[in-house]
Amino acid sequence: MKQDNRGLSLVELIVVIAIMAVMIGIGILSISLLFGTQARGCVQNVSTMLGETKTGCLSRFNETMTLSYRTKGTDKAITSDGYYAENYVYTINKDAASIPVGGSEIRRMGSKKVIITVYLSDGSNFELGTSRSVTISYNRSTGAFDPVIVDGTQTDDYIDKITFASGARTYTITMVQETGKHTVQG
Repeated sequence: MKQDNRGLSLVELIVVIAIMAVMIGIGILSISLLFGTQARGCVQNVSTMLGETKTGCLSRFNETMTLSYRTKGTDKAITSDGYYAENYVYTINKDAASIPVGGSEIRRMGSKKVIITVYLSDGSNFELGTSRSVTISYNRSTGAFDPVIVDGTQTDDYIDKITFASGARTYTITMVQETGKHTVQG
């Protein structure tokens, strides 16, 4: 029996390398899109929560939303490391003072693989992390954004935008201070 041990031709080798290059490109694109979905999910969750907070604020109760990074074990509601929004509901008494109504509601916004950066009206910006948080509220009579509370301290600044980055994707929530409206881009 005669055996053919000539190996691969140059054309066959080029075809195999081209197929491998296409497969690697598809794999890299898939991974990029996979991580981008985490940022997209996070921006959608925050956008929904902003809308709910505004609706709640303009109705019978005042509401605020605190967006922060939390680690597992800091609270029973925290099931894994990531970004969470805590919604506080207040009512106004006859002396025009805010009184908390019940406890707060905590919702998971996104995973720890998303990088959230907050841009303020004074030109500064910072990433939300374990030691950083922002509290967003609305003016009850006009629906405009109130000045933001950063790390528990009231400021005179407003949030211009919030970016959500993961993998090769970045999404942005742009906020209009005067109207209290926000738009999602990306």
